[in-house]
Amino acid sequence: MRMVLAAAAALSIWAASAAAAPWTSPDSKISFDLPAGWLVAPQDADDMTYIVAGSGDKECDFMARPRAQTAAIPPDVIRESGKLAVAPADWARLIPLAPDVFGGQASFVSSEVSTDAFWPVQLADFRVQGRIVHAAIQFRPGVDLWAFCQSRSGADDVATYRAVLRSVGAPNDAALQADAERLAAQRQSVAQNQNAP
Repeated sequence: MRMVLAAAAALSIWAASAAAAPWTSPDSKISFDLPAGWLVAPQDADDMTYIVAGSGDKECDFMARPRAQTAAIPPDVIRESGKLAVAPADWARLIPLAPDVFGGQASFVSSEVSTDAFWPVQLADFRVQGRIVHAAIQFRPGVDLWAFCQSRSGADDVATYRAVLRSVGAPNDAALQADAERLAAQRQSVAQNQNAP
């Protein structure tokens, strides 16, 4: 695990999880399920919320990146656009934007879109110096939620990482979902009325 994490633990600014439980960033921008025994520490970042969590050689980085271009887009439209697969070239653009995760060197392996939950999750794997970095992106109005999990050494813990990545969300997701469902129903009603004889 990175030296900054070890230093943070030594300074006792970490919080340890006794059992797997939801965790929300202090600024209420991003939330995720924190595995049992993992430590979590907010990082200094001027333009986004940046959280690092982990245990031993296991590490996940979480980012809530403001995106002004999508702030006025209704949540139902954001949700539908989230079902469209991110292209490999767009995934590759993340590499220089997350140097602590990738170390500047990575190659795209594969991707998929999970629509098991209300908010679609874009998932991808990258190869970095012999290990796999598991990545996820989700979209909300005005913010993109990024997460990356990896074993810095030792065995890849795919099951844990996939569960953590799928758990990422925004603390106001319940309200956003209610708005999205209401707006989608309104659009459907308008479309049906327009198509009525």
